Amino acid sequence: MGNNFITDVSMITMDNFRPGTTEEAQKDGSGSAVMTIAGTYDGNEILKYIVEIDGVGSGEVGSATFKWSDNEGASYTPGVLTASTPVILSHGIMVQWASGTGQDFYLADKWTFWTSVPFGPQNLLDGYKRPLCDVGASSVTFTIDLGSARHPRVLCLMNHNFSEGVTITLEANATDYWVTPSYSSAVSYMENNLYYTINIPDSDDYRYWRVIISGNASDIQIGEMYIGDCLAYKNFYWPVGFNLIYSNVRNEILEVYNLIGRNFTRVEAYTLRDFFKALWSDEIEDFYPVIVYDPDTPDRCFMCKSEIRSFRRTFMDRHDIEVQLMEIPEYA
Repeated sequence: MGNNFITDVSMITMDNFRPGTTEEAQKDGSGSAVMTIAGTYDGNEILKYIVEIDGVGSGEVGSATFKWSDNEGASYTPGVLTASTPVILSHGIMVQWASGTGQDFYLADKWTFWTSVPFGPQNLLDGYKRPLCDVGASSVTFTIDLGSARHPRVLCLMNHNFSEGVTITLEANATDYWVTPSYSSAVSYMENNLYYTINIPDSDDYRYWRVIISGNASDIQIGEMYIGDCLAYKNFYWPVGFNLIYSNVRNEILEVYNLIGRNFTRVEAYTLRDFFKALWSDEIEDFYPVIVYDPDTPDRCFMCKSEIRSFRRTFMDRHDIEVQLMEIPEYA
């Protein structure tokens, strides 16, 4: 998962989306007016809103004006008239006021509140099986703008809840116009985790990609989305060892695989060694997960933590590598 072409949640658009929530506004000021939040938050990130009176007028609702910000005060939209009916801010959020006893507003009266998207698309890119992106519907179309024409090799949808009757289609196009996409392919169902090899000519690159899912038995949930490169290993034997371990903390049975690669050249061996070492990040003090797919067992794939267990030179400057892959718990 180290080379996901989707690098930011802003690259993903969904036609169905479980809306986020807003917390109750906190007031700082002497005016008696009560502000309430209306509308449904349809953004895909956590935002801090600030609403501040910037013109008193007569001091009453309908005369005073306010400025507002949805980026923690980095910038404001000024001079908006207060009202007893909903006033649109952004991302579906509206505010309105009810007059109180005495003067409604004083200059610099301020309200702040945060939004939350517990089931939003940001969960598709956080590197963890949970929390999930919950669509809130049994069908969805994800449109992905890669920013430039790219050539991904695989599509992965991890920790999903797809039912066997679901229909999944992957499309690609040079423009965000989908009447006759340049590429369209049915994606086969896989339980829990989905891995799909994108078979397009090497010369074909596309900026826009769509994942269309319909006919699920329940609201669609997905833990991770990956569209990007893959690394195919040669001379690896799968699996050398296979074990089931029980996690007391997570109350789950996890699968552990040991792979051994034999007879690599020196360049091949050290390239692979560096690859696996790079999956640990000192900056975030965490590991980057890998998606492991074995063509000999095409009905399943795993999201794993990898660890080099041995790296040794054998003969004629050839090298063997042993890697352990432990399935990441569902609630990791």
